[in-house]
Amino acid sequence: MPKKVKPEGLIDRIQCLNFVLVGEVRAGTYPLHTALNCVPTIISHAHLLHDDIKLRTKAYTSYFGNLGSPFDTEESSAHYFLKSRIFDRPVNKETIVGVRLTYDQIRKYDLFDLFKERTNEGDFCVIHVERNPLVCFVSNKQAEQTKLYYHATKLNSSTIPDKIWLDTEELAEFVSNHIMVRNRINLLCHDVCRIQYHDIYFDFDTVMSRVLEFLETAETKSYKPTVKRLPNRTLQERVFQLDKILAELPSDLRSEIMSRDLF
Repeated sequence: MPKKVKPEGLIDRIQCLNFVLVGEVRAGTYPLHTALNCVPTIISHAHLLHDDIKLRTKAYTSYFGNLGSPFDTEESSAHYFLKSRIFDRPVNKETIVGVRLTYDQIRKYDLFDLFKERTNEGDFCVIHVERNPLVCFVSNKQAEQTKLYYHATKLNSSTIPDKIWLDTEELAEFVSNHIMVRNRINLLCHDVCRIQYHDIYFDFDTVMSRVLEFLETAETKSYKPTVKRLPNRTLQERVFQLDKILAELPSDLRSEIMSRDLF
């Protein structure tokens, strides 16, 4: 059983194993997050730092109720909020507390120092899902177009998004930020479980077993995501003039994209 340390504010602090589940937007962290939340000893939070205040309030109160308060940019930093109100604060006797964070949230709130600090303190680890930045970018653009990010049931082919145009400068900035955040996470955090997106898609059971072992749980049951990947076509069929766009990118960014699985 976790050891009770002392109450802080309205939420008791109970020493736990804490983790962050990190990855680029559309990298596959959300399906893994939903499966982890099915494990009785784990609470995995999501959307706590979302730009939409209604969404992050709903995410917070759905678990904490009236205890404490959701993240408020005018009240505290994201660093303080996660450290003082989320980590080591299980409400339902869970022994492992996690938070799903996207690269843009990590960069926006400069959470690298928090990762380094918690890593050095111990009882903290990182689950890092990696995916080709170009595919993440395209997938997010299509999701923004259709307003569909995932689904709980299998969809038919009529739901496949239309082919899209990309802005080369916007893509270049996205890929540059992606590389910076990904590499800093892997450099700062020594206790990292790195997962590739294609493994989540093609062999989720093995990924889940690996993550549960990494978190040192006694769970042997196979847990599934509660959401499904949206159907789609190949990357060439999803983007107009993809070859031209890739040719216009700086060579280092193009090499980064082409060195990784385009899935």
